[in-house]
Amino acid sequence: MNVRRAEPAERAAILEYLERSPYENAFLAWIVGNGAHTVDAPLYAAWNDAYVCGVIYLGPQIVISAQDDATRIALAQSMVHTHRPSLLVGSAADVACVESTARAMFGDPSAVRGFQPVYVLTPERLRSAPGARVRRAEAADLELVAYHAAAMTAEELGFDPRRGDFGAFRDGTRRNIERGWSWVWIVDGQLRFKVSIGAVTPKTAQLQGVYTPPEYRGRGYASAGLHAVCQALFQEGGRSLSLCVNDFNSTARRLYERLGFTQQGALRTLIYLPQNARRRPLATSS
Repeated sequence: MNVRRAEPAERAAILEYLERSPYENAFLAWIVGNGAHTVDAPLYAAWNDAYVCGVIYLGPQIVISAQDDATRIALAQSMVHTHRPSLLVGSAADVACVESTARAMFGDPSAVRGFQPVYVLTPERLRSAPGARVRRAEAADLELVAYHAAAMTAEELGFDPRRGDFGAFRDGTRRNIERGWSWVWIVDGQLRFKVSIGAVTPKTAQLQGVYTPPEYRGRGYASAGLHAVCQALFQEGGRSLSLCVNDFNSTARRLYERLGFTQQGALRTLIYLPQNARRRPLATSS
């Protein structure tokens, strides 16, 4: 086995490997397909003769995918080339295998999401739901969307970006809005529901950040809002939609299953707080 930094000419071979698990590997396929792995955030590939058998992305979050434990262990050694990430994520098997190496290099994570089912929806499986006034977020929505995205991060990951470098966090929200990847339902200036897209590949659009503010939960906003966004994306030609959810978030899982999502795979995530982040108790969101 040969592990080396990926070159642009090797993109087709890497994408062919990632297509074996297109939903678990959606983020990696988006990174590779758009040439987004750069000098500062490289991608390493493991080769078995002429075939790719695994990859690892060393960006702000480390993302790994490999076909077996031997490949996972070999790829994990490349983590010496990067700094402590915000997350380490991959399939449940990928991360479980390299977790001891990650802990030795980066210390103990602040939290572990041990099993995060990946859900997939195709157009014919989308079930009906009440109507919703969702739309793509616009530049004028930036502060509202960023505020609630930070609130969700505080619930999910245990630190509040509004208490740190909120400018950098806001910039990420702005880029999503500019791509047309952020959807909102706003009534009288108040956010009722939001969702964004984290990656787009020829196979799927990966949804993330499904969020209803606590004061509006239990009123059907998430069900109606997510249905409307899924319907719009399918009408625009999307082949499938996918997302992942914490296994203990039974409310969210019931929502996705009611809309027609089915489980296909699972992720595992090690969460590393920013060095100066203020910790707070973790909670779930719906």
